[in-house]
Amino acid sequence: MYTCGSNTVCVAIVHCDSGPVSAKKNHVRGAAPAHIGARSGPAFFQSRTRVVRTSTKKTQLRAGGWEAPDPKAEPSAQAEYDEVMKAQMAAIQEDPELKKQYEEMMQQMQAEMDKDPEAFQERVKAEMAMAEQQAKQFVAHIANLDPEDEDIGDVVKDIRKTGEQGFVKYMNDQALMEKLQKKIMIKGLVDAIRAIDEGDEKLGFLLEELNTNGSKGVEKYLGDEELMQAVMVNSILKDDSALHGAARANDVELIGWLLSEGKDPNAKGGEAVQGACPLHIAAAAGNLEACRALVSGGATVNLAVETTMGNTPLHFAAGYGHAPVCTYLLENGADKTILNNAEKTSADMTGLLEGAAAQAVLEVLNP
Repeated sequence: MYTCGSNTVCVAIVHCDSGPVSAKKNHVRGAAPAHIGARSGPAFFQSRTRVVRTSTKKTQLRAGGWEAPDPKAEPSAQAEYDEVMKAQMAAIQEDPELKKQYEEMMQQMQAEMDKDPEAFQERVKAEMAMAEQQAKQFVAHIANLDPEDEDIGDVVKDIRKTGEQGFVKYMNDQALMEKLQKKIMIKGLVDAIRAIDEGDEKLGFLLEELNTNGSKGVEKYLGDEELMQAVMVNSILKDDSALHGAARANDVELIGWLLSEGKDPNAKGGEAVQGACPLHIAAAAGNLEACRALVSGGATVNLAVETTMGNTPLHFAAGYGHAPVCTYLLENGADKTILNNAEKTSADMTGLLEGAAAQAVLEVLNP
């Protein structure tokens, strides 16, 4: 554990196995949508930085971790959290290779904090937020499994009741984590196979197998990476929300591939995103790279959607305080004078932002 200001960086040991469903071609690269299942084992602690791998155990040390639970809100949560951390630290101390990697990572983190404490703390906050979001995603995958499954049904029922805090007590059970991962992958495979057309000459046999023998009938194909790649690609292309998900994830490669396969950059999303287009989502999330990829691929910069109160991408970027995205959109033809359904300009959308964030956006909009 490492403390910086009011934030604690937790180092977690997480089994990681990309499994046969991870794609390696056509720029998909493991970027399957949620219904494909967990792509890299428990996504609870995935982080973009400071990943230390061991070549023999497929184990990773990751800075980022999860926030310590509030013992006042959940009396047993702190004890479970402490037990998880204790076991993880014990595992590090017992393995010379892990111990060395851990010490090197801590030294690097200390040096970074000494050099620029404020920047380090901001990065820790960002990693914590990302880890929290990924925790929710993985727990959601578990909650969607069959509660009557004789192997993991009790865990599914528990997770449905207790959510992320209840999940903590299972983290050190590697056998259970592997079992859950496989169940999620099988469910994702079944969902993806159901997207196959009956007349598909290459993949139609999978749909027939599923209809005849259920999930047990198709489970045997999980080890066929080329076949799983084809199933996933078919599923993504059938998924109208794939481009929206890529925009939210800032996955430029996946955006480029989806556009090359004919996905409409101005496609309206479903009810979950109130009909927003991918560029609206990327702008709201502050994903500058995704915005660039979408605009380069033909996204309409000034597109206003009725179901989003007539807001343009610039309205979203301004309202969420993303000054760099505002700058980019303006440079590429965004009209800051457009009024939404409430007769507000993009500058008006800064009203709910804190002082510094609002000021940064307004300096871009009204230099």
